[in-house]
Amino acid sequence: MIKAVIVEDELNNREVLQQMLERYCEEVEVVGLAVNVPSGIEKIKELRPDIVFLDIEMPGGTGFDVLNAFDLPKFKIIFVTGYDHFAIKAIRYSALDYLLKPVDPEELKNAVEKAKSLNPIYHERIDFLKSQIEVSTEEVDRIIISDHKHHKVVEIRDIIFVEAKRTFVVFYVEGNKKYAASNSMGFYEELLPSSNFFRIHKSHIINRHKVEKVDVGRGGNVHLKGGVSLPVAIRRKPAFTKFLEQAD
Repeated sequence: MIKAVIVEDELNNREVLQQMLERYCEEVEVVGLAVNVPSGIEKIKELRPDIVFLDIEMPGGTGFDVLNAFDLPKFKIIFVTGYDHFAIKAIRYSALDYLLKPVDPEELKNAVEKAKSLNPIYHERIDFLKSQIEVSTEEVDRIIISDHKHHKVVEIRDIIFVEAKRTFVVFYVEGNKKYAASNSMGFYEELLPSSNFFRIHKSHIINRHKVEKVDVGRGGNVHLKGGVSLPVAIRRKPAFTKFLEQAD
């Protein structure tokens, strides 16, 4: 069995999440419930769970205060929040899992499935999150690109473009490097800074700083650093042209 602790200040939310785990994730046993930061830290130290479901907003502190009490967590963390605020982007940049309230059963099952194994890179993701959580999302300069088995910390400014494949996406990065990621194009379109990145086609997001020239006309191609040419969707061309003009 997978041992879990729920750290959540609202009684109803604790009970609902526990019931959902019992119904949809039979391999998970909830061994402890905590209502705030101090009790959360105490329960985790006492019960040594495999997974902690950690609310972000709590009276007198946050889930990150719980996290900061552990230098090298030996448990997986699944954040739970009712607010799609700045913390979510920090979590996304760190390639960690989170659930929005009300929790969706399928998203819960997926998060638990991914949390079953604690791999060596997990501590690096936690450290990355701790370093980013106080930073404005407009000032974040790095991102963890992850396929859940491997990860790479990449400078955002070095990303040339992102390409969608059938079941994953690929980041093309300065230095003739490329990295696979398991999240969707929509995920990264929302996550990457909109001031510098634009989705020119359903299959491509480009970094404006890597653009060398753009073909005139309704569609055409955008030519990027390194000799890469990518098609611009006709319906996206006017917005893309405006994006480049405003950037200048």
